[in-house]
Amino acid sequence: MAHWDFIESLNFYHQKCSLTAIPVTDWLDFGHLNTYYRSKAKFTTQRAFNQLEINEKWITKSSTKKQKILAEALWFNHIPAPLRIFLPQFLSFEQQADRVSYQLEYLHYTALNELFVFSKLPQLVWQQILNSCFDFINSCQQHSAPDNATQGSSLSALFEDKTT
Repeated sequence: MAHWDFIESLNFYHQKCSLTAIPVTDWLDFGHLNTYYRSKAKFTTQRAFNQLEINEKWITKSSTKKQKILAEALWFNHIPAPLRIFLPQFLSFEQQADRVSYQLEYLHYTALNELFVFSKLPQLVWQQILNSCFDFINSCQQHSAPDNATQGSSLSALFEDKTT
C-alpha cells in the first residue's frame, strides 16, 4: 500500500478511519537529536521559587528569593579562571526591585542523572564520564576557598546542619 512512506500511510489511514486534524502550537519533538534539545528547553523542571527561561543560546534563572540567586550569580562570577572550562559561561546579572536574575550559556548536554536513568551507555563511556568528574575534583583541589568564605559553605553546614 504505502511502502513504508509515513505520509502515504497517514493518508491511507485517514481514508479508512476519517482522522480529524487538530492544530498544535506547542509540539515537543524528542524524536531527532536536532529537535530534542530545543524541545527539552521548553520542558523545564525548576523549583517553585525559581523561574527558568531557556533559548538556544542561554538560560536565564530568576527568582524573588533574591539572596539565593545573588549567591549563585556571585559563585559563577568568582570561579577561578582555570575552573571555568567546566562550567557554562556566566553572561550577565540583573537586579530589579522585585527579583534577581542571571544568565548562563546554554550547553546542549544531557544531565548525568538522565543519562543514568534513560540511556544504556557502555561501561567505557561511564569510565570516561567518571574520569572527567575526577578531573574536575582534582582541578578544584588546586584552588583554595576565598578567605571570606562563610561557614554556610562548609560541608558540615551543607549536609549535617541542613539535613538536621
